[in-house]
Amino acid sequence: MTMNKIQRIVFTMACLLTSLGGYSYKIVSMGSYPVDKCTVTATYNSNNVIAGTTDIPASNSNNVTIHISNITPGYYLDRIEYEYVTDLGQAEAPRRASGPGIQTKDTIPHNSSHITHYAGDYGLAMPASDIIITAILQECTSISTYSLTLDGTATSLVYNGADHTVTLKNGGTTLVKGTDYTVTTGNNTYKDVFSSSITVTGCGIYKDTRTQALSITEAPLTITADNKSRDYLDENPTFTTTITGFVGDETVSALTTPPSCATMATASSPIGSYTITPSGAVAINYSFNYVGGTLTINQRNIGSTSTKGQAVISLSGSGFDTSDNYFNYNGNVQTPTVAVSYNSSPLSEGPTNDYTLTTTGHYTNALDLSKPDIYTVTVTFLGNYTGTKTATYQIRPRLQLKDDDPYRWEAYYNTEAYNMKVPTGVQAWVVNGFNTTAVELTGKEVIKKQTPMLLFREGSTKTFYPELTAETPTWTGGAYLKYCDSPWYLTTDPNIQNGNTKICILVRDNFVRTVSGTLAAGKCYLDLSGTTYFGAPLRLDITPTSIDTPEKTLNDMNNGKWYTLDGRQIQGVPTQKGIYIVNGKKIIIK
Repeated sequence: MTMNKIQRIVFTMACLLTSLGGYSYKIVSMGSYPVDKCTVTATYNSNNVIAGTTDIPASNSNNVTIHISNITPGYYLDRIEYEYVTDLGQAEAPRRASGPGIQTKDTIPHNSSHITHYAGDYGLAMPASDIIITAILQECTSISTYSLTLDGTATSLVYNGADHTVTLKNGGTTLVKGTDYTVTTGNNTYKDVFSSSITVTGCGIYKDTRTQALSITEAPLTITADNKSRDYLDENPTFTTTITGFVGDETVSALTTPPSCATMATASSPIGSYTITPSGAVAINYSFNYVGGTLTINQRNIGSTSTKGQAVISLSGSGFDTSDNYFNYNGNVQTPTVAVSYNSSPLSEGPTNDYTLTTTGHYTNALDLSKPDIYTVTVTFLGNYTGTKTATYQIRPRLQLKDDDPYRWEAYYNTEAYNMKVPTGVQAWVVNGFNTTAVELTGKEVIKKQTPMLLFREGSTKTFYPELTAETPTWTGGAYLKYCDSPWYLTTDPNIQNGNTKICILVRDNFVRTVSGTLAAGKCYLDLSGTTYFGAPLRLDITPTSIDTPEKTLNDMNNGKWYTLDGRQIQGVPTQKGIYIVNGKKIIIK
């Protein structure tokens, strides 16, 4: 169409006014290509624009917004084109091919942050002209050869403490979340253990919805019960575990419930090995492999070195004095009945039970358990117990001189203080402890513990013969009577072999000098070294008589009798200065 003069003047003035900001413009038409594939509307300063009608003042031409909505499924917005109108009041029908009449002036690219196929709002700076708005749409690409994975590697991973991202590929192309697709079911990022179906929906240039099962599985932990030990009858110790396999810097704090341990062993379970079984641990991201430990129950020491209480040995039997643990000698084998208990519970004797017994003498070889001696009962614990413990008892000598046979005297021990009842006509000689000085016992006196003794009839002839017939001294003991506290091997003693030491031992009823053999422990002997009688045997002429059995004198010591500090009773109240014992107390006489 050819413009006439008036039209050209109006157009020219319109352009002039436009340049001066007094004119307004129109969006002549708004549509899509292909047609009807979306809805295109516009506003300026929040005012709705009606295509071909609404004037948009030049002062607001920078505030135009194009709204793209209702995009047909399977299509996406590629761009928005705006074209000048070619003649005043006239508009060419838009065509999507190059050719005459197409005057595309500018393009608004799609906004990839608009996730629903790029539908949304687009700002437009209105040119100084009426324009035609066309939304150019393209068909979406189908997600047809997709792979939905974690970190682009696998559909299942083992927990490692890191964040893992859902990755979607279409063929070899990695799609971008928010631009190419959205996660409509599930999450885009996972760290903890999970197992579920993940659904993604295409957006932008992509279409279709796809679902894939993804998972993160538990990391394995090994929980091992620590080995423990205790003694029989003790309570079980506190059980502990060692845990390995934590991911990264995670520790036992990752467990919501720690493991516990159990065993079949109780305090009364016998010695041996018992399994410690761990179980019960709970954690969000871990599975568990349990390894048992061993509880070792050891023997319980209940012997003399025990710090957990010692066993008790009780001795009893017919003729046995339980208050002082002794038998009186009667010529027969006498052994007490032994009972052993621990914590008031009786123990059983026997090699397959709780203990075994052995009995040995202190001063003899104990082959004859009828002999006067101090005996030791040794309890050796076994089975559930260990250690040793001892108890002692005594067979006390019964002192009696037989009327029908000369008495062969031998030394013996006392284990307690005794009161000897020496009858008229009998003398008693004792060796003070392990000293070498013999003292005469007269009357009724206290004899110290472990004191060897020698008895003979008063007035008996004690003669050194034959060489000393010119002298017939009455032997009063003196320093000659001594006691052997350990075996003496005379044959190998050089002092005896060279004659420097001269001893006499009792053979039958004579003390006879000897240089050979062994003098057993617990025997008396005469030491005649340095005397003129070194070559003479010593004969004791003993007339048989009898004396009473020794009896204890502890009561005597508490009934007003006076004693010296070395335990010797004195007659009446002492007259000499010194320290004495009466009624169990020390008294000083000044």
